[in-house]
Amino acid sequence: MMNTKRVKQAILVLSIAALGILIAGCSQSGIDVGSNAETSEKLNAYILEESPGEAITVSQARESAKPGGAIVVSGRIGASHKPFGGGFATLVLGDESLQYCNEIPGDACETHWDACCEDRPKIIANRASVQLLADGFPIAESLKGAGGLTELDQIVVVGFVDLSSTSDNLIINASGIYRESN
Repeated sequence: MMNTKRVKQAILVLSIAALGILIAGCSQSGIDVGSNAETSEKLNAYILEESPGEAITVSQARESAKPGGAIVVSGRIGASHKPFGGGFATLVLGDESLQYCNEIPGDACETHWDACCEDRPKIIANRASVQLLADGFPIAESLKGAGGLTELDQIVVVGFVDLSSTSDNLIINASGIYRESN
């Protein structure tokens, strides 16, 4: 059982992560092209070799997910300017209904994974935060590159809805990630 101080720390970390997701937007400057060429065995242990089966979309999950409940969700890594948490095993999962800039003929957006051509409220309403935890806190390594993960990959996430999740801020504590395609 977590003590009060650890619970407060976890809420603070999740609140900061959620705020960062809300603030992130479309920008054509400063692309983070770095990736983990060598990811740790700890992160690779979460990468699934086989599909976990049928999944629901991010928008369906936001409507039906219950804190603490098991969940299998599919979507694309994106819906944010920087969908991978800097130095932490987190990512933003965008709903399949979002149109990404690379899907628009002639679009020159350099960060096509952020879906910045969509209305901001639609982006916010169709994404979820995914995190890999150790001792109740996100693992201190970027997920970018783990199992080949990169922006716009279609993935399926298996895990549990974080106890602090709401319908406005879905947080998934992943136990596995399956990379369908990029």
